[in-house]
Amino acid sequence: ALTAKFAVIHKPVTSVQTVVITAKSGGVTVTTSITLSPFQITSLAISPSSVKGGTSATGTATLNAVPGTGSVLVKLSSSSSAVIPPASVYVAIGASSAIFTVRTSVVSTTTSGTVKGTVGTSSQQATLTVTH
Repeated sequence: ALTAKFAVIHKPVTSVQTVVITAKSGGVTVTTSITLSPFQITSLAISPSSVKGGTSATGTATLNAVPGTGSVLVKLSSSSSAVIPPASVYVAIGASSAIFTVRTSVVSTTTSGTVKGTVGTSSQQATLTVTH
């Protein structure tokens, strides 16, 4: 029996899709299928979880898979004006996560803000406490 190996390169998908692959040789046809799933954010963490206003913390957004043919955009937002993440961060080809800086504003009383990360229809969140 002869075998052949080949790579299947595809663009990211926005929903689960099944792809049929057909090979023909010498009058014989073989068919198989693969299922493609969209990238999802599986965790969002901020460390440390509490900082003094005017300083920063480090955020990490983690995906369910490693991008192989293009980076993946993670949109970021905050529930508080005292907690300031970038608008977005990219998870690079070959990486499963991206690190970003969360800035904070000086506050008069301790406050908390929730940072939300979104990829497609999936989202995760983490809370950062900002102290006076």
